[in-house]
Amino acid sequence: MRGIFEFIEFVRGKTSPGQLFHICPCGKCRNRSANSVTFEDMYVHLSQYGICPTLVDIQAQCNQGESSSSANFGDPGVINFLNDAFPSASAYDGSVSQDNSNTTFPNVSQVGSSDYDSYNRLMRHAQTPLYPGSEHTMLETVMKQMSIKKKRNKTVACFNDDIALLKELLPADNNCLENYDKVKSILSEFGLEYIKIDACVNNCILYYKGYKDALECPHCYEPRYESHARSRQTGPILRKVLRYFLLGPRLQRLYMSSHTSKHMRWHHERHQQRPDRPTVDPDNLTHPSDGEAWNHFDRSFPDFASECRNVRLGLATDGFNPIGDMNNSYGIWPVITFPLNLPPNMCMRTEYNFLTLLVPGKYSSGKCLDVYMRPLIDELLQLYENGIHTFDRYSKTYFFMRAAVLFTVNDFPAYEMMSGQTTHGYKACPVCIDEVNSSHHTHRVVYLGSRRWLPPDHPWRYDAQPFDGTVEQGPKPEGRFGQWILDMLNQHWFGILSSSRYVNDQNPPTPEEFKYWTHRSSFFELPYWSTLKIRHNLDVMHIEKNVCDSILGTILDIKDKTKDTAKARADLEKMGIRRKLWIKLNK
Repeated sequence: MRGIFEFIEFVRGKTSPGQLFHICPCGKCRNRSANSVTFEDMYVHLSQYGICPTLVDIQAQCNQGESSSSANFGDPGVINFLNDAFPSASAYDGSVSQDNSNTTFPNVSQVGSSDYDSYNRLMRHAQTPLYPGSEHTMLETVMKQMSIKKKRNKTVACFNDDIALLKELLPADNNCLENYDKVKSILSEFGLEYIKIDACVNNCILYYKGYKDALECPHCYEPRYESHARSRQTGPILRKVLRYFLLGPRLQRLYMSSHTSKHMRWHHERHQQRPDRPTVDPDNLTHPSDGEAWNHFDRSFPDFASECRNVRLGLATDGFNPIGDMNNSYGIWPVITFPLNLPPNMCMRTEYNFLTLLVPGKYSSGKCLDVYMRPLIDELLQLYENGIHTFDRYSKTYFFMRAAVLFTVNDFPAYEMMSGQTTHGYKACPVCIDEVNSSHHTHRVVYLGSRRWLPPDHPWRYDAQPFDGTVEQGPKPEGRFGQWILDMLNQHWFGILSSSRYVNDQNPPTPEEFKYWTHRSSFFELPYWSTLKIRHNLDVMHIEKNVCDSILGTILDIKDKTKDTAKARADLEKMGIRRKLWIKLNK
């Protein structure tokens, strides 16, 4: 768009004053004198149809004649990758237009100059031969080297040794880069960088927004930097750092890329491809878009659902040990989002799982994970309410892309960290909440009364012997919806989230009716969160593994795995059921 503007200004300077109509060089008018237009119409034509290919060929021949060596226009795959990454700056596809989300054509000021500068620098690297006469270019070589590094898990030292050897073997006037830092500086032009946000060592706050310039935590008074520790390059050493990867640019790339832009409509178009033969089986859940939770969201927010390109997201987190040594207790918590618009064979693949937060260790932040979610919640709120201006490569239009998180996926301990509902003790059922049926057995809290969920006339309700020896006549728990939980949480302030004992002692005591929660989750700041049918999903892998271990361990009487222990037999006697399994004392 800037190039079009500069071209028109150049033509304006070469024409006589008062001349209103000019020959249009767009791909439709093709520089014919019969197709004379005003400068305003020329701008629109060039924006929609691009410049006439004949003129581009003539310019390329002129440039080739001026150069002593043959022009190297780079690998087509790399050039296409550049054009996908910078649709506003690239000019190879001239049929770009606005859709109904913005009826006015974007002016030059709406296109960032940084995109043009990055595109031009990368294009020069994509057209610079690795050495005179080489068929390969600098950017092509760099991208392949980084791909191999990731695929083979090469260390930075190994990468530097390899690239140093390559530079030594090539001719003396080669353009091979010297080290890993130089490679990163070139690839950083593609964007997708991360942001470092300092954090309190006790997880009280992020040095973010209002606390950006603070030197100590206002709650636990711990300093921001290590005392008497200083690095030559960076100055004072930070005690704890959160790494935040912006979500919006990554979602934009899904539409900017020619490989994924079409698939981002899959969840909507598959219902319209064969109206006579629906592809969706109502009795078989093959994708979240088949479920009631997805459809309920669409009915609740029709303005969001009316644009099929708006992104539905899932979010998952879990702790892991990056060192790989099971004897070393260290854990960091990655927070990953994944787009649910994609078909099932794509949406859970590694390349479409976007790391958004890397919460530092060494110990689990517990409920303070909510503190580290703040930057992501702010961006999710912005993406839902305002959207982000995005180029859709498939339809060749710009639109405002919005995004919403439909649910999270966690194991049960992480469920508490994300939702704020307690998952241990006598009130650990996140569905029953205040109607939970729990009791103490064999030094454990056990949740009986599952038969309450059966229909009132189900025979298992009255079959006492196989269960706990009682007839179940209780009604099904009412369950609590998101709005009820939000109204309840708004009645009490849980205090400041912190790992510091000093801060926790200053927090107000929690009344008995609020013992079911540890804090008010920041997800409730999202305007749609309290209306969702399902806000949190449990990770099936952990559940299946634990249940399978318990069943097989008991059947095969595996040591430390079986549940048939002396304590369990004594508890059966205490409950007065299954007399044959009671412990018999030998005299």
